[in-house]
Amino acid sequence: MPSERKSVVATRRVASNSVVQIDEQKYLSISQASKLLGVSRPTIYARIKAGDLKAVRISTNTIRIPLSQLEAQPVRYSPSPKSIRDIEQAKKTMITRDEAIAKYDISQPWFYKKVKGAGLKAMRFGTKAYYPKDEIHRLFFKNSYPDVKEWISSEELAAKFGHTRKYICDQARQFNVPRVRTGRSLMISKLDWDKNVIDVPDLQKHYLTVEQAKKLYHIGQSRFYDEVNAAGLERRRQGREVFFRKTDLDRLFKDKSPKIPEYIRRDYITAKEALAFCHVGQKRFSEDTKAAGATKIRTEGNFVWYNKDELRRIFNL
Repeated sequence: MPSERKSVVATRRVASNSVVQIDEQKYLSISQASKLLGVSRPTIYARIKAGDLKAVRISTNTIRIPLSQLEAQPVRYSPSPKSIRDIEQAKKTMITRDEAIAKYDISQPWFYKKVKGAGLKAMRFGTKAYYPKDEIHRLFFKNSYPDVKEWISSEELAAKFGHTRKYICDQARQFNVPRVRTGRSLMISKLDWDKNVIDVPDLQKHYLTVEQAKKLYHIGQSRFYDEVNAAGLERRRQGREVFFRKTDLDRLFKDKSPKIPEYIRRDYITAKEALAFCHVGQKRFSEDTKAAGATKIRTEGNFVWYNKDELRRIFNL
């Protein structure tokens, strides 16, 4: 009993000191711990409450933290943003320890070893520490494609386009987009994805199937494939359908169609069609229209057009 009282008295004598040594182990105050880790005093209290730090109560109003615990901390902490808006913005570019461990399939000791070696600083929001997402990615991502500069996970693409993760993985495989598996995630080359994989709404807006193209340009299948193959047009496959970019098809087919004013198509007829229209042969048609001074209009495509009303009068139709 006397020895216990003696120990309590000794503890109270050193309680006011900033650094306490008990049983050859040094203890720091809350203020010193916050300076050492680069965080605020409330953050230290929050970490004690969360169980991340083990504090020792050496008197009624005084607690100390073992220096060995603080030195073993894997990272220092950057000051956290104050406003809710800044906090939410910061979280978008950061990742928690557990998220990183799951994503890159690594152990917790290896995570802390690499983070500490790289000198990364984390931000603490509540009881969770967040790390810079890009820096964590550079530390732990196994890059099998050194030329790929930016990667995106299948989960992020699925959320962006509103598809399932399986659909995203199947599309990446179908278009042979560079991809690597890291832990539970499939990482996909963002540039190659954007270049090669077209989402369904975009396909419907900017691309045509073979059947749609044949109908739009009034051409047969043989001519269609002859010209697109000769021009080496890029094509996309979605399920069983093959798609071609509409602007490319316009250059091949639409621009070659003669631009005929609507009034000419309505009120005039081509010389070739006029023979059937007037029920006469070529010789008589030429002689009679020349003698009557029939109006002739020449348009794109080297077409010659005759006014229908004039032809009716000339040939008594």
